[in-house]
Order: sequence, then C-alpha cells, then structure tokens
Amino acid sequence: MKWNPLVQSPYVVTPGEGPFEHVIGGTHDCKGGWCPNCDHPITQILTLDLRDPVLASLSLPDSVLRLLFCHRCIFGSKPFFYALLQGDVRIERAKLKTPWEDFPYEDYPTSFAPLHARLEPLSAADQETITRLNGGEITWEDLPRELFHLDCAKHQIGGEPYLLQGREDLNCCACRRKMQFLAAAADGCSDPRGFTGNDFLQVLFFICIGCNVIGAVQRCD
Repeated sequence: MKWNPLVQSPYVVTPGEGPFEHVIGGTHDCKGGWCPNCDHPITQILTLDLRDPVLASLSLPDSVLRLLFCHRCIFGSKPFFYALLQGDVRIERAKLKTPWEDFPYEDYPTSFAPLHARLEPLSAADQETITRLNGGEITWEDLPRELFHLDCAKHQIGGEPYLLQGREDLNCCACRRKMQFLAAAADGCSDPRGFTGNDFLQVLFFICIGCNVIGAVQRCD
C-alpha cells in the first residue's frame, strides 16, 4: 500500500522548548469539542503551531491545529471525524457506545498539563528502517540494539511513523476521498501515566484539506 503523507519529511514531536508553540496535551476551549459519548471535553493530544514552515502544506486559515481524541471512550476500530471551523470543531462522526469503566485508568483527568515540544527531523536512514518494519521486510529482531527505539510508537508529524497495526487508508466522511496522513500520537505526555497508560497504543490522524476534516483512528499492539 502506498503511504500518502501530507508532510513528506518525517518529524518527531519531542518535549522541549523550540521556536514555535507546539504542545503535547494542554487544554482547549473549542466550541463543539465535547465528546457526544461520555459527556467530557475531548482530550487535546497535540497542538501544532502552523507558523512552523514544516507545516506550510496544511494551508489552513487558523494559527494552530488541535488534534483531539477521546481515549475515555476508546472509539476502537471505528474512525472518529471532526471538521475544523476557524478555531472551533464540529464532530462529524463518532462511534457511540458506553464508555469503558476501567480504561484508561482511575481518576482520569479531563485534560493534561501542557508540555512544550519541538519538531525534530527523523533521519533518512531511520525513516527507511521504519518503512521496512511497516512493510514486513524486517522485524525488530533484525535491528541492531542501537535501533531498537525505532520499533515503538512515537509522536510524529509527516513521513511514515512506526505503525502498530500496519499501513491503512482512511476515507473522508464528507467527500469519501482518501485522506492524507498527518500525524501519529503515542502515549507520552506530562502525566507519568501517559494518555492511556499503554505504551503500545497510538492514534493516527489523517486530514482532508478540501473538506477541512480530521479523521482519527486508535490502534493498539
């Protein structure tokens, strides 16, 4: 399957100060950013500062892009879609079911303290290794010890991230065209328990530029 990222070059979202205001976690006040399933604010996973030239291909009218997902509801294998509305969002489609009582963990917060981040380029050699892992050409057993870190989920923008369940497509809920990959979100955040308490869980975010729609799907190894 051909991988189709909007941002061609891969960048890892790394905690730390940088020239732009990228954030892991944090809060939002988006109108419409309320989960229709569990009646809580949808968790802000990543905020991307669109002033960063790395994200120039997004061509969105807003200054930031908020990537949202409700782990409390574990939407599962059904994609979750929301439209971008100049700083606000509108939920387009979400699988409705009873929220899990024991996931992610007890006393789950409504938001996570913001963790400033920067985008660091992934080397061409590391990207090639990840692509081969995803394509089944090699396994982690083939990796030298110094590359074991590539066989795990990370926050990543663009390129092809390590995929816990392999390559896949997502079609826009509005126009039905194939969406482009935007970002992968892993578990790490300011809370030592993580977003879910599971290091082998990721959320893949796709985008339809024509419809200003974000699609997200959760995957777990």
